Amino acid sequence: MTAAPLRGRPPFHQGICLFRLSICWQITPTTAGESGDDVTRLLIADEHEVVRSRLRSILGARPNWDVVAEACDGKEAILRAIQTRPDVAVIDYLLPFVNGIEVTRQIRARLRRTEVLLLVNDDCEPPIEATLKAGARGFLTVSEVQYNLVDAVDSLARRMPFFTTSVAEALLESFLAKGTPASGRGP
Repeated sequence: MTAAPLRGRPPFHQGICLFRLSICWQITPTTAGESGDDVTRLLIADEHEVVRSRLRSILGARPNWDVVAEACDGKEAILRAIQTRPDVAVIDYLLPFVNGIEVTRQIRARLRRTEVLLLVNDDCEPPIEATLKAGARGFLTVSEVQYNLVDAVDSLARRMPFFTTSVAEALLESFLAKGTPASGRGP
């Protein structure tokens, strides 16, 4: 069970006691990955075994998270996703045979409920917009993984997007570089 706000009521401060909280929040059944007996199913795709092993140890140690599949290339990632139907797929951008953006596109086309977190090397600049258009709702550089991986997967498991400040800044810069809004009015 999880608390969800009633319509039209603002959420209370997190420090308020459960009794007061129950007045404005209703209890609703959880979905996979939120709590209880439900398990968040994860797929990890990276060509390097040492990276997959490290990701598996971090993610597999979390309660109610289960790494159900791993893949070492893009073709295998798509196949394993179709076979196991993970809640969240953690995909490396530079996979052999099929890159991470195309893997994301194919997974999201076949499995609408699978969220994708794309991992990129710090020296690699994949087009963030293409990543989003392909269906990824999370994006991390390798240097951000140690600080943000668990939070990113948790957000995606709850069907919430996850972007670090650096990605949000890049998206804003890209948006602003495109010029004026479609309405024709200037800034």
